[in-house]
Amino acid sequence: MRYVLSVIVIVVCVIYWVNEQAPIDRELVIRRWAKDAPSDEKVYLLQRETTWMNKKPVLGAGQRYKEITEEKLRFVDSLLVGFLRKEGLADDDNGKKNILEQYYRQYLCYEEKGKTYVLINLYAYNVDRHPSRYIDQIIAPCPYTRVIDPLKGNNKDYMRFLLDMDKRALRFY
Repeated sequence: MRYVLSVIVIVVCVIYWVNEQAPIDRELVIRRWAKDAPSDEKVYLLQRETTWMNKKPVLGAGQRYKEITEEKLRFVDSLLVGFLRKEGLADDDNGKKNILEQYYRQYLCYEEKGKTYVLINLYAYNVDRHPSRYIDQIIAPCPYTRVIDPLKGNNKDYMRFLLDMDKRALRFY
């Protein structure tokens, strides 16, 4: 009986000691809010090879990438601001603040069946992950080639829209 008790005590001590010696691999997660970022770091024109978070291409068969001009971008933004106000999603202090300054914005312009569309992705914050062993390393998706959406849906912090440029019609996507 003493022998069994001694073995149990030794096993428990060894298990405790091994767990104490094992490194704990935790990561530091930081949210970077768009409202705190400089204006020139909030707009991303998505590239032809852009993918969703699951790494599937955004553009499918029959869709052709198209460059977006500054003039079209201003037009898209004006429609977007109007839509956000109309839907009650604007927290703009009665028009005194630029609603879009509260979001990082991604735009992808493409053509399908002769019509021009713009996919617009708004997100209030971006998540950076720093592995504990490599605090100087950041794991974050590239905002020029990946559509950012960790919540996988529309809410006030993450919204996605599709604009039909020919009809000037904007809808949730």
